[in-house]
Amino acid sequence: MDAGVIMMHPPYEPDSPLAWENYVACQVAQAALGLLSPSILDLACRIGQDSIELHLVAEGDVVDDVENICFELDVLLEGAAQITTHIHPATSALDWSDATLRGVYSAKRTQ
Repeated sequence: MDAGVIMMHPPYEPDSPLAWENYVACQVAQAALGLLSPSILDLACRIGQDSIELHLVAEGDVVDDVENICFELDVLLEGAAQITTHIHPATSALDWSDATLRGVYSAKRTQ
């Protein structure tokens, strides 16, 4: 391979809705690597065929962090889905029993 050549992979074509959901959940985790500040306590996603909802529990201002995660995710998915975000206050908690919500990250809580 020549120096400076970038190999692009073809757009991901899932063979089932579950395969797409698993792929997107992994890409959300990949997009968030290095971008989760200590203020982000939880990260989960709800994945549709052409849409992704990111749910975050956070304390303080995390808008820049969330925008960076969304940008990285959009690049990884090559624009294949509409991304929306929901930032919940640290006083609330995500409903992890919701079967449509895929947990990606949860910070260790200290008492």
